[in-house]
Amino acid sequence: MSQKILLVMENEFEKCPRARRLFMALAARHQVKHICRPLLNENNQAGNLLWHLNKNLHSPLTRKLVDLAIKFNLLNFALGYKSRCYDVGNVKDGDFDYIFVYQLYLLPHFIEFKKTKVIFDARECYPLQLANNKKWLSTHGKLAEFACKKLIPKVYKTTTVSPSLQTYYQALTGRKPELFPSYPHSSYRVNALDKAIGTPIRLIHHGSCDRKRELHQMIELMQLLGSNFQLDLMLVYKPGNSYIKEIELLVDKTDNVQLIDAVSPEQIIKSTMVYDLGLFLLPDNGSQNKYALPNKYFEFLYAGLPVITSGSIDMKMYTDKYGFGLSFLNESLQEIADHIKHITKEDIEKFKRSIDKEVSFFTVEENIKQCLPELI
Repeated sequence: MSQKILLVMENEFEKCPRARRLFMALAARHQVKHICRPLLNENNQAGNLLWHLNKNLHSPLTRKLVDLAIKFNLLNFALGYKSRCYDVGNVKDGDFDYIFVYQLYLLPHFIEFKKTKVIFDARECYPLQLANNKKWLSTHGKLAEFACKKLIPKVYKTTTVSPSLQTYYQALTGRKPELFPSYPHSSYRVNALDKAIGTPIRLIHHGSCDRKRELHQMIELMQLLGSNFQLDLMLVYKPGNSYIKEIELLVDKTDNVQLIDAVSPEQIIKSTMVYDLGLFLLPDNGSQNKYALPNKYFEFLYAGLPVITSGSIDMKMYTDKYGFGLSFLNESLQEIADHIKHITKEDIEKFKRSIDKEVSFFTVEENIKQCLPELI
């Protein structure tokens, strides 16, 4: 039976891969609309946009009031202010059968709905997003923890990206979320190229040029690896990003690293399949990194690329369990480099065979079957 479904997100639709892939999987069978921030020159997503989300920036005075409210444990007051900065329009209880919410502070707009089933996608570890910043942790981290404890028990279902985040949210809220990893849509799968692995072995990293991710560590790793390995960095960033300038300076000093132009999200898998390995090192900085099981991990696999990862419990679990590559937790760059130097072309071919065997089960359609079978 066709259902009326609404997806509500803080960012532009094109920048929300989990929402986009869910849309692709559901739109053929159900009536799916979305609310999101406007994108310059957007085409209304072929009529699937319900209306735009408006975010009103708080004045300095209001931000100060919110900080004071958190300091004095007036957390309901602070949560109300954080939520009211979002204008989601006039969505009423019963207008939709299901509403998927992709941001914690959007939840209060729908949390009292009784006729509509509200599903919260806890794709981040919200109380630890910026936990490496002690001031943030004691203020907005504190508020996020309060919001999770208050709101998550009230929704129809919560989904999350990784087994470790399942455990985290169950301990925090008393409810275990459904595991809904960031698997691509099955149509994104490409046939792996039948190509010889040459020298240098070619690595690729794609993603946001975010200082919190400490991308410079991957460049430093390449300096340790030497000329038998080559890394291409495909980075996206907004004008005025100072970190990209630092990255450019490091790249200029490193013979086996280069920056390449970014492509659209839909082209990432096809663009990266020409490489030998996917690389993603996450810093151990006290933030949510250890819980990460990101989109790019599965995009590497869909491109047929074995992976080299660090800093994430779940990337290591998947990599070790299925034989997808090399994965580390808190090892030093030198230790990681020493392991990578011993990788052979035969090892890479073995990793590729493991990917080819397993990756067809990693689809958003399979997630829906497991977590929301009523929507099949």
